[in-house]
Amino acid sequence: MRATVVLTKDPGRLSRHGSRGNARVEAVERQDAVLRELAATPGVTVLIHDGLCANERRRCQKRRQLPTSSTFVVINEEVCEGCGHCGALTNCMSLHRVETELGPKTRIHASSCNQDLSCLAGTALVRDGRDGTGDGYRRPSPPVLPADAALEPTTRVGLERPYHVYLPGVGGTGVITMNALLSWAALIDGLEVLSYDQTGAAQKWGPVSRA
Repeated sequence: MRATVVLTKDPGRLSRHGSRGNARVEAVERQDAVLRELAATPGVTVLIHDGLCANERRRCQKRRQLPTSSTFVVINEEVCEGCGHCGALTNCMSLHRVETELGPKTRIHASSCNQDLSCLAGTALVRDGRDGTGDGYRRPSPPVLPADAALEPTTRVGLERPYHVYLPGVGGTGVITMNALLSWAALIDGLEVLSYDQTGAAQKWGPVSRA
């Protein structure tokens, strides 16, 4: 074995145990440099990632087997230049490019974020102020709309023949919910409704269909 490298978020924890042979401990931030070094080393090399899988950690937190995080990452859209630097650093699927009033920016998709904080080199850090007892992101309260805010349509579509409604989307964007509302509305009006859901592939932005 020509070289063995252990990547970890806490190099000090492993360094206290000392090195073995040609093995050494490096911080996970040096992954790209270590990969290039090992690729240029002739012979057999080993790269070991030490740490809990971010998805597994998130599952343990939901089951109260690990303390929930009180640290969250947000991107200030008034400061973000939309350069994509944070995405280039982490290749994270939760960093989404969105159109805003200030132009294209990067936004963190909270539902899929594993809170591993790997994007901190290109973003800002926010704490919820309760030192480990926080409950995560909080949705803003929607405004209270008056009863007449949504006007009745001036024309109605006749149902003498089939009428098609297309709702494109992916998992988590409300496609199933909206189709369910339309189905119930038709059922209440006395119409016959047949529906078919295929939702098993909706996890992690997979496709969703409903007929």
